[in-house]
Amino acid sequence: MTLQTILFDLDGTLLDSAPGLMTSTNTALARCGCPPRSLAQITAAMGNGMADLIARSLPGGAEDPRFAACFDAFQEAYQSDMFTGSAPYPGILELLEALGNRGCRLAVVSNKRDGAVKALCRQFFGERIAVAIGERPGVSRKPAPDSALTALQELGMPAQTAAYVGDSEVDIATARNAHLPCFSVDWGTRTREVLEAHGAVSISHTPEELLRALHSRGVKTAIVSNKRGDTIQYIMERYKLMDQLEFVIGSEDVHAPKPDPQGLNMALERMGLSPKELLFCGDTVLDAGAAKNAGCPFCAVLNGTTPAEDFADFRPVHIAPDLFELRQWLEG
Repeated sequence: MTLQTILFDLDGTLLDSAPGLMTSTNTALARCGCPPRSLAQITAAMGNGMADLIARSLPGGAEDPRFAACFDAFQEAYQSDMFTGSAPYPGILELLEALGNRGCRLAVVSNKRDGAVKALCRQFFGERIAVAIGERPGVSRKPAPDSALTALQELGMPAQTAAYVGDSEVDIATARNAHLPCFSVDWGTRTREVLEAHGAVSISHTPEELLRALHSRGVKTAIVSNKRGDTIQYIMERYKLMDQLEFVIGSEDVHAPKPDPQGLNMALERMGLSPKELLFCGDTVLDAGAAKNAGCPFCAVLNGTTPAEDFADFRPVHIAPDLFELRQWLEG
């Protein structure tokens, strides 16, 4: 299933909101007679909602007797500071435009109050973001999956088409709880090391890298094999990989096996692609021959028994020594 829906965290992912949060937090702390916090301290405390930010900024935490008054003062100050102290990260608007042009539905899910999330998305992203969900009655804060599932419901999109993008361990847990693939970014509130320690699998350093990672995850993928399709499907389902595939074409679906191009031609028709738009990856000269006969570019993978020199006559666009390198090349 290809990616058609992207759910984004807001602060630290799309918006650099730390300066505005720092201004409002320090305004509130000053009114309560508490010392100010640095930008680094504010950034480290972000990720789990405004109340948690204030709790982590007070000497006594959430049990501090000044918490309620400080939180009220923060919310009052943030009504203006959230606009003047926030801006999209460089490359974010271009990222959203590129995803929109590819037909993706985009949403924001945040631990900020629902009204603030909607106002910020209108101000900075306009119609690029179709749905914005924040904390509100009936929608529990992340890492509960409520906001992500609510966003999918409002978009009218199934979870199988969606991915989640965020910058913190809270986002990783939210994606896991919503059963969505997670794409982490390290330009926000957490370092790559912190994200890796919390189980991040995909980490992008720039919006351009993120776009490539999302594109590689969203590429239509299928199997064309000389094995029986039901056997392949059994294997894929056993390893929970079947939902990554559009379809399987096996020996029972064609009259002639590879290197005859019939199987690839069927795949081209089902995907609505021209031969030049389909990359066929395989580990034998039968695979290479099928690609050549169908007019498709071919990538040889050397995790089988065929040596690299046997592919020379087929002029592959790439020769990958293993699947790990193949993934790196595809995400390239």
